Order: sequence, then structure tokens, then C-alpha cells
Amino acid sequence: MPRNLTDLMEAAVSTAPPEPHQAADITRLAERRQRRRTTFVAGAAALAVVAVAGGAFGLTRGQGTTPEPAAPFKYGEVLDLKDAVAATSVKGFRVLPWTQPSVQDLGGGSISLPTYTGIDASGRLIVETYQGTDIVELGTVSLYDAPGQPASPLRPPDPPAPNSAVRWIPSFTGDGRLLWNATITRAGVPPRGGQRTVHITDLRGGQDVPVQVADAVNGGPSTWVTGDHAWYEAQQKVTSQGTQIRTLFTESISTGAPARLVARDVLAADVSDGTAVWVTTDGQVHVANGDGSGVRAVPVPLDPGCTLTPAPLMSANQAIAVSRGVVALTEACGTGADGFYELLAFNTSGRPLVHVKGFTVTAVSLSGSSLALGGQVDQSLENLVYDLRTGTLASLGRFTGRDYPGSPQVAGRYVLWYDGSGGHVAEFTG
Repeated sequence: MPRNLTDLMEAAVSTAPPEPHQAADITRLAERRQRRRTTFVAGAAALAVVAVAGGAFGLTRGQGTTPEPAAPFKYGEVLDLKDAVAATSVKGFRVLPWTQPSVQDLGGGSISLPTYTGIDASGRLIVETYQGTDIVELGTVSLYDAPGQPASPLRPPDPPAPNSAVRWIPSFTGDGRLLWNATITRAGVPPRGGQRTVHITDLRGGQDVPVQVADAVNGGPSTWVTGDHAWYEAQQKVTSQGTQIRTLFTESISTGAPARLVARDVLAADVSDGTAVWVTTDGQVHVANGDGSGVRAVPVPLDPGCTLTPAPLMSANQAIAVSRGVVALTEACGTGADGFYELLAFNTSGRPLVHVKGFTVTAVSLSGSSLALGGQVDQSLENLVYDLRTGTLASLGRFTGRDYPGSPQVAGRYVLWYDGSGGHVAEFTG
């Protein structure tokens, strides 16, 4: 467990594990991919076996030209972790009675993997299982519409060739579709080259549309879908400090027109709800519409004494999220043992919404008026949900001990999170 800001930075910039993926690498890879979000984020996660999966979670509910919402968000809120109330005390909060195992133990208790990998705004749940020990493979993928119901019929895309080693892993796009990324089985050899294929289908795997995007390296670059556009990152270069610098592209799904370069020198990005956001190496934050138009810089209302999270950690964690009209990211405040990577959320005009202090944030998920954040305080881990409308910061619980890989996700009124006892899904109905 990192003890302070410096330890957390050093852990984040460590090099990616080699392939093939051994059991000792699983936790790091799972954490990294789950942080890539997105649902929502975030993204989360095709785990240890991902060799060519791009896959953060994209979320969209409309076109990017729609005006920013008129929702009565609270502005200028400054909260400390001690201001959080127990989620169980929030009116309308209830944990859903999912009975599918949320954790799978692989081999004598040496490693456990989270199996709940995605929720959507209708409360559907994606559950993955795994097989193997030293080399872990994806076993099954199931989609459930509600607790107590059997798995829904789910047809993955056809393999690219007979006897192919490729398996397909779905994530919710947020607008009633699935985005499928590829993983390689134990016997497979990851394809090399500058392109890979993702598939966009309906919730049962029908109406399949293949899209060519950039090749992924060690699960790094991400893919999102919003409306008629796919967005993806391609690796530009890796610095001597281990910072992954990327380029950002978008392309129309329906027309098949060539992909368009939107930005270079990208450290972190997210695409959701008809809006894209990215941070560049010069410390600038930009937003654009879901079709790539309307690119503009956003003034970041950094708090006094704080800076944007440094490039290596920003690149490794991808702790940034966007929904229509709102951006959330981490800012570095303080130094040494007194330092934290704190949450900052603001609208796309740069007006501050909330700053959550005293908590090192490593994961951010944003959906409508719900903002989930996970991270560390002292020697413990904690997941929280913030309501942008009411200003309520709710804790899903603090825990120590075994850290199951994963990050909190929000989708509409639903939240998915992991703690020391496993995975949980709840909803806020109030």
C-alpha cells in the first residue's frame, strides 16, 4: 500500500508487466484496465488476459451538439473526506440482491479476480469468469438484466478466422449497445500491426458493426463509442519515465469515412454522453463534441497550491471523466507525506463544481449528476459517490486488507464498487 504521494507516484510509473501474463501480473493489469474506465467509466474490466483489448468504457446518451444541461448543480463546493456520510443513510439508497459470485479465486487463494465488470443505466450487469492459474484466460461472459433473472442470450462477434484464439469482451456503451474488444487465449499470439477491430452490437450481440481502430499496447490505449462516432487512442511514444503519450482519433460508424486525428500529445482522455475530454502534455484540458467538432480549451479552476496531476501518474491512472457539461479529474495538492491527488470537478466553461480534499483519488467515474471516486486515505481504501445536484458526499465504506482490483463505476442511478468483501451494486432511488 502506498504510504504517501511519492510512493503512489512511483507505483504508478512502474513499467508494464511482460507477456504472457502470469498470475503475479493479474492484479496490476486488472487495476490498470479497470481505471481506464470509463463506464464507466469506467471501465471495467477485461482482466489479465487482455493483450489487444483497448477497452475503457464509453457512455453516451445523445449527440454532442445538445446544449449543456440546465440541471441545478451545486457550484463552488469544498468538501473534506470527513464530510462524507454513510451511503446507507442516504434516502433511497439500497444494495441490489445480486447472487452471482463477485470474486473468483484462482488457485489455492493465491489470487482473486473481480467478476462484476460493468453496469448500465438500466441496472444491467456484465459478469465474467476465468480459467487457468499461472496463465489466466477468459472463461465466460454473461449479461443479466436484473437480479434473480437468468443470463440473457448474448452472442459474441464471430472470430476473425476459423480456430482463432480471439475471445470477445463486451462493455456497455451507455446508449443501449455493447462495445466488444478482443482478448487472446492461452494458445494465441497477439496480432501485431497498427490496426485492430472492435465490434458494436445491440444488447444481445445482434446488428454487429465492426470498426477498425488503433492497435493497443499492453492494454493501454482506450476505445469509446458515443452516438455515431467511435473514439480511440493510439500510442504516440513512451518517455524514459514510462509516461505513455497518445494520439486521439474519431471516426463515423455509419459512413465508414477515414478516422480523423483530433489531438496529439495526449496523457489522458475520456469520451461520454456526447462529449470528449483530454489532457495534453503541456497541461491543457480540451473538450469537443461527440463528433470531434467544437474543440476548445477549458480553463481549469485549480485550487491554490495545487497543480494538475503530473504527467506520469496522469498517463498511468487516466483519472479523468466527462459527461455532458461536466469534467472531473485529479489535482496534486501538497507535497510528500502531506500530499494528495484530490478530486476537482468543473463545468466545461471552467466554473468549479466541487473539490474533495484529504483523499488521494485514483479512479473517477461520472454519469449525469453522479460522480464516483475511489482511492486511499492513510493505510485504507475508500469508495465514495458525490451527487452534483444535492452536494451530498456518500461513503460506500472504508476497508483494508485484500484489495480486489477494480474501481467504482456509476451509470445513471446505479453504482458498482469493490471492497474487502467483494463486489456490490446499489442504486440511489431518492
